[in-house]
Amino acid sequence: MVRVAPGALAFAAVGWTALVSGGFFPTAWGWPALAFLVLLAAAAIAADRYTLTRLDRIALGALAAFTAWTTLSALWAPGAGLPIEAAELALVYAAGLACFLAFASRTSADALPIGVLCAVLPIAAYALATRLVPDHVGRYEPSAGYLLGGTLGYWNALGLLVAIASLAALGLVADSDDVRVRAGAAASLVLLLPTLYFTFSRGASAALALGIVVAAALDPRRLRFTVALLVVLPLPLLGAFVGSRSRPLTKAGFPLSAAAHDGHRVVLLLVVLAVLTAGAVAALAFVERRVTVTSRLRRAYLGTLAVIGVAVVALGLVRIGNPVTFVGRATDAFRTDAATTGGNLNRRFTTLSSHGRSDYWRVAWHDVRDHPLLGGGGNSFRRYWLRYRPAPLGALNAHNLYLETLADLGPIGLLLLLVTLATPLVAAVRARGRPLVPVAVGGYVAYLVHAAIDWDWQLPAVTLAALACGAACLAAGRPEVSARALGRPLRVAAVACAVPLIAFVFVLQLGNKAIAAADRAADRVDYPGAAADARSARRWLPWSAEPWRRLGEAQLAEGDPEAARGTFEEALDRDRSDWSAWFDLALASTGSEQARALAEASRLNPRSPEIEAFKR
Repeated sequence: MVRVAPGALAFAAVGWTALVSGGFFPTAWGWPALAFLVLLAAAAIAADRYTLTRLDRIALGALAAFTAWTTLSALWAPGAGLPIEAAELALVYAAGLACFLAFASRTSADALPIGVLCAVLPIAAYALATRLVPDHVGRYEPSAGYLLGGTLGYWNALGLLVAIASLAALGLVADSDDVRVRAGAAASLVLLLPTLYFTFSRGASAALALGIVVAAALDPRRLRFTVALLVVLPLPLLGAFVGSRSRPLTKAGFPLSAAAHDGHRVVLLLVVLAVLTAGAVAALAFVERRVTVTSRLRRAYLGTLAVIGVAVVALGLVRIGNPVTFVGRATDAFRTDAATTGGNLNRRFTTLSSHGRSDYWRVAWHDVRDHPLLGGGGNSFRRYWLRYRPAPLGALNAHNLYLETLADLGPIGLLLLLVTLATPLVAAVRARGRPLVPVAVGGYVAYLVHAAIDWDWQLPAVTLAALACGAACLAAGRPEVSARALGRPLRVAAVACAVPLIAFVFVLQLGNKAIAAADRAADRVDYPGAAADARSARRWLPWSAEPWRRLGEAQLAEGDPEAARGTFEEALDRDRSDWSAWFDLALASTGSEQARALAEASRLNPRSPEIEAFKR
């Protein structure tokens, strides 16, 4: 049971959040945070010993301090609602990392990436089924995007989650002593890699490649690892390649019958490839038991790999031509908001467009310059973006965890985050000989790099998977004898910290659910119900402007502009940077008061289509 517990914890955390839109919405944060905190309190009460080392405490302390600093940013932010929301998400990660480290030991650390793999497999299977058997699974909606997002709803997030799971599967193929486990992990890649392909995520594909390189470089048994790669990867890649040749599967607009026809054929092929891949790994295991690798054979093998690597680099240089000219073209393409693919999604892999990221980063850096010491406050980028965006494009995040943290929380917040994220890498160097550590650090590095170009931090399913890999590195790097007695003072202190946090998270969850209920009621045109839910949210989240704004909108829709004006003023007392509250106040007002509110809304969101439409 102790051996399985870390894996079960990672499986439940990643699997559940992946099922609820990746855990993106605040209503999905309370339950995992509560579960983590309750488990930690129970462990503090029941355990006799604990095994947290110095590196464990550094990582946990830095993340706890980051969460506290995010909360404190409410003191200098325009409103407390957004910083406390950011702190609530950070608390999910702090409690999750603490749980992973508390339940994992040096000998059970490898269960964490295995748990991630087991959680991702059904998520990937469902997502791939919606593409290959759309006549039986999901709703066939070949939108203009047609990018595979699955239950997460975002293709890049699904791609990165699959990349992390694929690295865990590769580690099992290379490291496991059980032939059945190795064969099963190999067969799972026939599911995972085509899923990754159909996300058409360039960043996630590059992150997987980077993770493989990191794992191979770190693994002291890199000969065995690279041989496993050469044996196990060709057939899953063949499955992805065959799928890429189907126009109905890679281009939006085809009828359901065409997509289902080609998809069924790919499914049959993948089943055959899975059997063949499992057989190839079983054959590899048979050969490994009977072949002695001499130093001469090792040198010949490494020399062959070196020649292949040089040839690939040479072909790449020939392909790109003049490096200076290529860099110039690449820079221009990166600054282009959208690449032209002609509807063929396969071409996404050869485009260098940032899809607006250069604009996000430019505005975030503007935010850094305006708030160089403390930042603008947790989650403040989304307000800054509305004020300085170059086009009416919606965005909540800067698509760069580190730059956005610097903009929101200043150098102190960024330093605390970097200490948290860097500590598992230090432990990984010490523990690189332990089972699955090289692939765990490969998946972790893939996340760290990908987070520099996307909003992975805002998706708990992805970040918890990465933290599970990081915790595996920390736990595996512990000394053989590291357990210490859990004394009464420490036990009491742990419970004393957990209990108020549990109460606070419970209050936040009730408030978030009430806000979501108010939104649903408004969508149903049930304005009395929306008002009742907003009043409930107001009781649980008295510092937030959101309940007041929803209550005012319900009052306005019911034909009571006078009450709505008072309510919107209450919302603005809590957050005067919220353009939508100013705009709502303008809708509920007349004359000079309306002009004043509208001018303030226009200042905070000058490119708002809603404001422009109202002015006309």
